[in-house]
Amino acid sequence: METRKALVFFDIDGTLLDHQQQVPTSAVQAIARLRANGHLAFINTGRCMAMVSDDIQSIGFDGIIASCGTHITVGEQTLENILIPEEQLRSIIDLLIENRIDFWLEGPDHVYLDPFTHPAFYHKFLAEYPGWPGLFADFRTASPLRVNKFSYLINRNSRFDRVEPILRNQFDLIVHHEDHGEVIPRGFSKATGMEQVKTFLGLTEARIFAFGDSLNDLDMLKAADVGIAMGGSRSRLIELSSHLTDSPAEHGIANALRHYQLIE
Repeated sequence: METRKALVFFDIDGTLLDHQQQVPTSAVQAIARLRANGHLAFINTGRCMAMVSDDIQSIGFDGIIASCGTHITVGEQTLENILIPEEQLRSIIDLLIENRIDFWLEGPDHVYLDPFTHPAFYHKFLAEYPGWPGLFADFRTASPLRVNKFSYLINRNSRFDRVEPILRNQFDLIVHHEDHGEVIPRGFSKATGMEQVKTFLGLTEARIFAFGDSLNDLDMLKAADVGIAMGGSRSRLIELSSHLTDSPAEHGIANALRHYQLIE
């Protein structure tokens, strides 16, 4: 068994959650054994805190890195909560609406949507997250508007070529597909979040493991001592990872933790 303390970071979508949006029992049990063995487990997600649901948190973690490193908690203590200045954000919102780009704003308390300009997108988004009362808010009436990052979705009417240079001048962009990306305050990532947690805990000798499957996990997996790509990950992620495990449904988390002797 691994005797040196490990800090283990888990993405949510495609890593903890399978394609049915469920956390496999094997992953829940493996994380419990990991912590019982003296190691620490953290969520490290692109989701904002408002979207880290209670059922995920109830698995049992020592902290959460949310919104790609802009919101960090360890235990009950908040280490980081970077908010986009509201004046800047309102200007970007006007730009997105003017150029017909769908978007959602992600914060510690709410996901802010636009029910007026893009009603079809608004209702589609809500349908994907049923049963989460209080999660969604209207950015037009919210005050203050507390947003860590935001995401965009391009449709056939969008004029993204007019917007992209402005976004890249002010933020870091993660482009997942031609029509979808995340916009993050410059200099923050899942990797910077891991480093902040390690520094805060003073565990300079601890070994860092990270599990992910998406392009916003790339920096995290490269920065970790051991970066583990889930089965079904993007090919670029697999190429730059230390280890390829199985998919969530195929017990990928438990299998990899056993492989590295973090659990029995």
